[in-house]
Amino acid sequence: MLEVVAFRGDEYGLSARILADFLDEFRIHEMSPDNFNGKEEIENDFIIVCNPKLLTENFLRQAYEYSRDRGIYFGVISALSIDLLREKLANYQEQIVLDPQQYLIILRKENKSIKHRLNAEVFTRYESTVDNFDRVKHKKLCLSMVIDGNRRHLHLSDGKICGINRDIPLEEIYRYFPDCQNCEYERVYAQDVQAECIFMDSCSSTLISTSEKGEYINVGMNFLKNAKVLISSYRPKQGYNSEALLFHHLISHGFEAGEVLYILNTNSYNHCSDYLPYILYGFPNAKVTIPEKLEVDRLRMEKSEIVVDINRISGMRLLEIHAGEDILNEVLKRQFYVFSSDEIRKDVFYSVIPYPLKNSIKLFLYSWEEVNGPLRIVFGVGKKLREDVYSKRYFNMRKLELLGFRHKKIQNQVHDYFSKINEQTEVLDEANRNLKNFDLHRLSKNLSAVEERIYNLLADHLLSQNPKFFIEVYGENMTVRCAEEDLHKTIRCPYCGNYLSIKESENTLVPMKRYSGFCSNCHNVFDTESVHPPKYPEIVLVHEQPDRKIFYVKVWNENVHTTNNLVCFNLWCENRSEMENIYLSRDFQVFTLEPGGEEKFEVEVALKRTDQRINKTYCLYVYWFEDFNLSVSTYTFRLKNV
Repeated sequence: MLEVVAFRGDEYGLSARILADFLDEFRIHEMSPDNFNGKEEIENDFIIVCNPKLLTENFLRQAYEYSRDRGIYFGVISALSIDLLREKLANYQEQIVLDPQQYLIILRKENKSIKHRLNAEVFTRYESTVDNFDRVKHKKLCLSMVIDGNRRHLHLSDGKICGINRDIPLEEIYRYFPDCQNCEYERVYAQDVQAECIFMDSCSSTLISTSEKGEYINVGMNFLKNAKVLISSYRPKQGYNSEALLFHHLISHGFEAGEVLYILNTNSYNHCSDYLPYILYGFPNAKVTIPEKLEVDRLRMEKSEIVVDINRISGMRLLEIHAGEDILNEVLKRQFYVFSSDEIRKDVFYSVIPYPLKNSIKLFLYSWEEVNGPLRIVFGVGKKLREDVYSKRYFNMRKLELLGFRHKKIQNQVHDYFSKINEQTEVLDEANRNLKNFDLHRLSKNLSAVEERIYNLLADHLLSQNPKFFIEVYGENMTVRCAEEDLHKTIRCPYCGNYLSIKESENTLVPMKRYSGFCSNCHNVFDTESVHPPKYPEIVLVHEQPDRKIFYVKVWNENVHTTNNLVCFNLWCENRSEMENIYLSRDFQVFTLEPGGEEKFEVEVALKRTDQRINKTYCLYVYWFEDFNLSVSTYTFRLKNV
């Protein structure tokens, strides 16, 4: 059953009664074009039959949100003339049957050619010419486009698809649009294109109500003179090649136009950058009569994560997942993730589409060409696993200069790291819809190499001098003051239990805050960003002799991601030349820690054999950089050979 919405007093809407001859049961709902009041009476898929001048973005959004919440689909039946609209209605049975002779995808913004195995021709920038388009415009096309433009025209590489309504005298059009009279571009007229089915991913709005004399020139409305189905944006938006590919697969695999609209709008919200940007002109039950076979895997998801092994993706594959309300609610809030642990070198796009009233999630996997497995796909809900770890590390690197690490070699590497992070911006955005991870792995390796170089330079810097308590090197970079009274009453020295004297160092411009503690009893110092609870390397004395001490040093990972770490060991002595007589078993180590993991180091400090009589106090400094966030702790002790 198909219900009808018409606007009160609109002659176009009254024409909808033609459909009564074709539908088993005919129900019409009259509404005001200003709002979608009365929507509760609509129980089935519906169409809005109207004069295009009355259709507004606000009404469309309300209609779409209602249809989404009720799990029904809708389309708009409209035309630049009432005669054309009546013709579409009178040919209802023909309008819902799509039988394209050829599939064509135009990616006007893509510079490179695309290798594919589709039953389609694919034009990228240099094939998107007037001649090439003119060659196919008279065929019954299924046309999918990502293309720059506006309501007046769409841009081809060497010309335009013109939206002039040639049923209106040109002199009249030129009176309002004088620029069109002097147009120097080669043109194809939209109303000459015989495509049956069109997806127009562009800034070209089909709403003629938003502009003066909108009926005089509008690309989308002139496509509709021949097209049975047109899905287009109704406001400026960012276009993605994956959207054009998704439309092609959905139509060629036999999805009805109304569901295609729902999938494209939800995909745009979940994986791209726009909120419900598309409108369907045509009947929501229109579809291809002879579809391609679709591979479907039906699964049940009872926990927050599901792992699926796939042997191949031959164009498009659908994972239909039955799930409970809690899982669906997470998907509706966009709290989900999809990834593969396998290295994937080809485009494998994904789209997560919830069907809450059916307790179902459709996970579409689609590609330009066949992708052979095995592929292990992970789909989960809740907090996304991918954190912006590199951004976190970079901002910690930027703080190093304030901590006294101002050496030019270190700062040059930090700048290089920032440049490489910027290379990842596009790749990380693409990961929101594409499982292809080869570039991400390559860039991650490059960043890891820079991280290791910076850690080595930091260790060289620390080991080249007598260690300092870090509050001493803040200088003018930080404002140092006594910490809050409560901290002095709660934080104790881990060695003797004495309350620590705590100073707070802050730079409000970065922003950055650190806490430095000193024990007046055992003369140990601590420096960290975290005091709730304090986080610094743990040092435990496990064996001692007068001339020899053995310590265990422990660090750990409380994060949900793998951390990159440097632990550096140095020894304070009153005179640096005394180090000639002291053995320190470790200098530094770079390593990673998995979530929940820890690392322990045995560190030995001993006097070397010497004729010199020694009885002095020393201090073991341990510097721990966790993702370049520094914390320091010390252990003071005495060595003697007398």
